[in-house]
Amino acid sequence: MLSFSSCKKNEIDVLDYEIQVLSDDNFESVYFVNDTVGYISGGNTYNNSKLYQTINGGKTWNSIPTNTGKTLYNITSNQNNKIFVAGFDSKIVFNLNNNWQTHQVHTKPVWLPLKQIAFSKNYALACGGLFFNTGFLLKSTDNFATYQQTDFEVELYDLAFINDSTIMAVGYGSIIKSTNYGETWANVNVEGDVYVDITIINNKIVYVIGEQGSILKSEDSGENWQYLRKANTLVQKQYRFTAIYFIDELNGFITGDKGTLWQTNNGGKSWQVKTIDKKHHYTSLQVVNERLFLVGKNGVVVLLNLP
Repeated sequence: MLSFSSCKKNEIDVLDYEIQVLSDDNFESVYFVNDTVGYISGGNTYNNSKLYQTINGGKTWNSIPTNTGKTLYNITSNQNNKIFVAGFDSKIVFNLNNNWQTHQVHTKPVWLPLKQIAFSKNYALACGGLFFNTGFLLKSTDNFATYQQTDFEVELYDLAFINDSTIMAVGYGSIIKSTNYGETWANVNVEGDVYVDITIINNKIVYVIGEQGSILKSEDSGENWQYLRKANTLVQKQYRFTAIYFIDELNGFITGDKGTLWQTNNGGKSWQVKTIDKKHHYTSLQVVNERLFLVGKNGVVVLLNLP
């Protein structure tokens, strides 16, 4: 059962924050590799790509030219801290010896959008899809120079490793799990939402959110699940979620449309519902050195100092 913690009303307006607008295009991901170096990706789906870097903890951002010409989605790094960015039309942008390059992956039957890339110690996975009913996973041991493709009947949005052999992925109406290094996959028995983001803590605790307002939690590496919040019930306000981030087992955040920012300090048992400027729609967030970064549509970057 979800409970709210607030002062006399269910939403608290956050008033003390810093905001930058870097672009007219939309941002899809923010990713820091340490306290000072971070990246933002995004663009316009068919016409433009955006990639920015900061080397001073987000005080200023510098544009990185790419030749993809279409939007860039999630950012991650491999075991050697090399940055990889998943992109539209099956493109991967990566940094090799301080030189940004674009690698074209040939998904079948057409070049499909790559939404997320994740790395274990021994191999990498990428997921994506199109039109809700076409999805895929790529498995590679050489940073996608070569790869094996597995197809699904649902579009996939995010994936994460529990350990080297166990992976979870989320997508349109589905959560799937593999326990054999991504060779085969099984559906998790949960009710439908468009599941858009997953985060795993200490190889055990798993959170999944749906864009229609679901919050799910597993405390046993995805074997059993509880609903912290169910979507589309008549007795609760509707929220559209886009991203979830946990600092540790207790402290986490969810963001979404119309300035949505939810915060928990007890592992999701209760949430404080906040808003940061309702005209902005946020797509990604990360906490860095007690500072919360949010990025979203229309090139917005928000910095909130945490107490």
